[in-house]
Amino acid sequence: MFVTTAICCTSRASIFTGAYARRHGVWDFTTKLPANLINHTYPALLRKAGYRTGFFGKYGVGDYQLGDDMGDGIGPMPHVPPEDRASFDEIEDFDRY
Repeated sequence: MFVTTAICCTSRASIFTGAYARRHGVWDFTTKLPANLINHTYPALLRKAGYRTGFFGKYGVGDYQLGDDMGDGIGPMPHVPPEDRASFDEIEDFDRY
């Protein structure tokens, strides 16, 4: 596997969707996956096929909002956006190493 961009949130969006950045449009941490692509991510497709899916780690796609604790020490931790949560049976999202 390889990515076509060095930006981690853009690379994650490409991995989830199988689409180039110019198609999914995620260029920064505040941009969420477009609604027309959320149901076509590989976790969503696997779940629809009957697999149990889970996410563990830093999601990093549309999960940064003003006040999130991204080094500023204020607010809640980043999270899997509500519209993306439907793709997973189990989520353990974190951003601290």
